[in-house]
Amino acid sequence: MRCSITRGFLIALLLAGCGGGAPGDEMSSAFKAETVAVPKAVVADDYQPIVQELYIAYFGRPADPQGLANFAAQLVSTQVSTDIQQLDATYSSNPTIRTLVDSFGNSDESKALYTGDTTSFVTSIYRNILSRTPDAEGLNFWVTAIDNGTLTRAHAAFSMMAGALANQTTQGQIDAALVNRRVQAASSFTSALTTPELKTAYQGNTAAAIARDMLATITNTSDASAIQSGISLTLPLLTQAATAPTAGELPAAVPAATLTMSCIDGPSVQCSGDTVLRTENGVALTGSGVQAHGRSTSDLAVPNLTMTGAFGLAAATAGMAEVRLTKDVSGTVSTTALLLKDLGLSWDGNTERPPIIETFRTAQGHVQLGSNGALASIALPPSTDLSFYNYATTGTAATQANYANNAYFPRTDPSRCSPGTVPCPTVETAGVRFTAGDWKSGGNNPDMTNATRLHEDGDIHAGNGVPNADGSATLLPGATGTGVPFPGAKGYREIFNWGLRYANLSTWLTQDTVQMGDWGAIGDEHNKNRRGVVAFGAVTDPAIIPASGSATYSGLVYGWEGGSNTLDPDVFRGVATITVDFATRRVNISFTKTATYDSANAYVAIPSYVAAAMGTTGTNVANYFKAGVTTTAFTGGLSGRFFGPLVSTGTSGVGPAEIGGALTLTSASTSAAMIGGFIGWKQ
Repeated sequence: MRCSITRGFLIALLLAGCGGGAPGDEMSSAFKAETVAVPKAVVADDYQPIVQELYIAYFGRPADPQGLANFAAQLVSTQVSTDIQQLDATYSSNPTIRTLVDSFGNSDESKALYTGDTTSFVTSIYRNILSRTPDAEGLNFWVTAIDNGTLTRAHAAFSMMAGALANQTTQGQIDAALVNRRVQAASSFTSALTTPELKTAYQGNTAAAIARDMLATITNTSDASAIQSGISLTLPLLTQAATAPTAGELPAAVPAATLTMSCIDGPSVQCSGDTVLRTENGVALTGSGVQAHGRSTSDLAVPNLTMTGAFGLAAATAGMAEVRLTKDVSGTVSTTALLLKDLGLSWDGNTERPPIIETFRTAQGHVQLGSNGALASIALPPSTDLSFYNYATTGTAATQANYANNAYFPRTDPSRCSPGTVPCPTVETAGVRFTAGDWKSGGNNPDMTNATRLHEDGDIHAGNGVPNADGSATLLPGATGTGVPFPGAKGYREIFNWGLRYANLSTWLTQDTVQMGDWGAIGDEHNKNRRGVVAFGAVTDPAIIPASGSATYSGLVYGWEGGSNTLDPDVFRGVATITVDFATRRVNISFTKTATYDSANAYVAIPSYVAAAMGTTGTNVANYFKAGVTTTAFTGGLSGRFFGPLVSTGTSGVGPAEIGGALTLTSASTSAAMIGGFIGWKQ
């Protein structure tokens, strides 16, 4: 955005700073007769576009009918200009209007939308108004204006909108077209609120998030048909959010299932459950969690151009992910285990590889599940033990499980690195790392646990060849020397866990070599990856979930979004706000400030609102909620659970201490996909 500010221009921009709810009531006492008259008398309809601009600038949504009428009527009484630039003259000479403008910019709704330091504040305004991040010149200009006092935060949003509309550069024309299209959409939306039910439904934070989501889908090229389609999809969501869910929306009970946490590894472990009970809208339900995952797409290209890497993201449904954490009473995590199976990964091109059991351990060993399902580790045999490493004697019929889930390091024997791998790595993992968050003291960050490990699953060179007649060691074909495969010879794994006291949100990734010629596969050996999210923990007993009252939760949404089979998906993060009405069994989920979790901090267009239905009181799914998602941009689903005991602390009503969930979304028009989850604590 190319910008310059004159005294008169700033005045016009500042006037545009009001907004929030139905502002007409608070404006009536603010306007005085000392405004500058325009040459020609104007009527209320003439002011409606600028009222919509105000709402878009400060709230990212259309005006409500009452607010539109009240504000337009007040402007009629003053006969101020209907043009943003001409409003310039009224602000500097009229302190009453200045007070009014500041009241809009200082409203709770605007402050909730635009927060943080000046750079974050300006960046958020750009994303809301122009759906892009600021260029360096524009960012510096507006940050400087605010920091040196030339422009206050209260009227910055409309100043920036006016600047965009006045900009005649190529980017400025794109920005102006976007703003004008959204004003058109906002006007059509407000006009569509014709019934008392719709007008009532368009009130409060949830309704604002729904409308904001609709307006965010409008681009600079959206035509009247696209605008009307977005409005048609949005109006039912308003009604849905304001009413109890229908019988068809309520989750059905799961026959003969116990939806509480039971961890075989002991009382200090929190686990997600080892069985998918059912999958709804692409999100799987387990005993004490919900989960979603995706698959890489680079290997689907013909020809596959990236044999040694795996990129892209598409939603997937088959498969199972289980997470187990050892957590003490303070919430500190000391160990973590990731168990994955049936993810479409095959060493030989025919059979599914052995289940992954990843503990990110720093000691040697072969990890497996005991007869009762508990984690167990045995000493790792040396590479000369051909009864364990039986590839040398049986070839492709060897026991695949003996070549999986092995930790070979640290060790004194050398790694078998391929030529050119310098230096040859000798470390698989640094183990589990835990960082305490500030959520207990009123901050926004849960505790964080992460671990990464380089693995060698499926590498036949873990064992030697058949000894010579004199007993001397031999090597299998392709081996580069005695010892074991080097760390990462067949891929890597990682886990990232956001944790509270009872709830966890884990994101996981595994990259694995498949179609191995050593195991008899025909075709090109290459890599695939799978990644997913699991929301899990000490779920609230469904028998004690309230049947009345409400509670509000706040936390974060986190995950991946991507659409290219040649690029890694971006990690994103945002704010999650969840309001639960236990009487109507409605769970309203709002996502805001979603952006890539990197230095680019680029806007991510995740749906800002989802209405979910929770299980009926007295059923085993009373601690579970789910929703299908259909917007102009995405289709998919979301599911979640309640965690911990009932608590009455905080500012909202009695409810479970924590909440969490998972979501999977696919673009309705492109191949873009989004896999994520959310976690929050009661306010």
